[in-house]
Amino acid sequence: MLDLSATFAEFPVLTTERFILRPFRESDAEAILAYMSNPAVTKYLPSPTMTHIDEALARIERNQQLYKDQEAVIWGIATRDADTIIGNCLLFSFQSEHFRAEVGYSLSADYWRKGVATEVVSRTLDYAFNETELHSVYANIDPRNEASQYLLEKLGFVKEAHFKEDYFDAKTQTFTDTAIYSMLRRNWVGR
Repeated sequence: MLDLSATFAEFPVLTTERFILRPFRESDAEAILAYMSNPAVTKYLPSPTMTHIDEALARIERNQQLYKDQEAVIWGIATRDADTIIGNCLLFSFQSEHFRAEVGYSLSADYWRKGVATEVVSRTLDYAFNETELHSVYANIDPRNEASQYLLEKLGFVKEAHFKEDYFDAKTQTFTDTAIYSMLRRNWVGR
C-alpha cells in the first residue's frame, strides 16, 4: 500500500528554475480569477470559467480541504520574481493499492508556449517518482487538447487509451472523448 504520510504531513513546496510550486493562499484569489476567467484556459477543464472573486476564494478553500483530507496536492505555480500565481499543477486520484495517481495542470494563456508546463510537470513527476513511492502517474485529457497531448508526449508519457464519448461535459451539455496517458517510474527515473 502506498504510504503518503510524508506528502500529507507538511505541504511539499517545490522549486524549478523559474517557478515555485506552493500552496494557494487567499491573497492569490485575484490572480486565479485572472486566468480562470479566460474561456480559452477552461475550455478543456471540468471547471467552469470563473466570473467572480468569490469563485476563486472558494477554489482556494476547496484546494486546502482536499489536501487536509489527503485527496490531492494542488500546487499554485508562482513566478519566482513576483510570487504571482499563473496556474496550477496537481497530483490527485491517488490509488494507494496500485501506487498510482493522476497529474493535472492549467496555465494562464499569457504563459502558453513558453516551456512553463514542461518545466512544472517535469518537477511534479520528479517529486512523484523520487519523493513518493508512486509506480505510475497518468493524465486523463480531452484529446482535442493538442497542447496537452504534445506536452505529455514530449515528457515521455504513453497513450494507453482513447474512450469514445465517455465524459459528459456539463459546460457544453455534450458527451466528449477522453484519452489516458501514462508514465511509469522506471521510464521517468531512467531518463
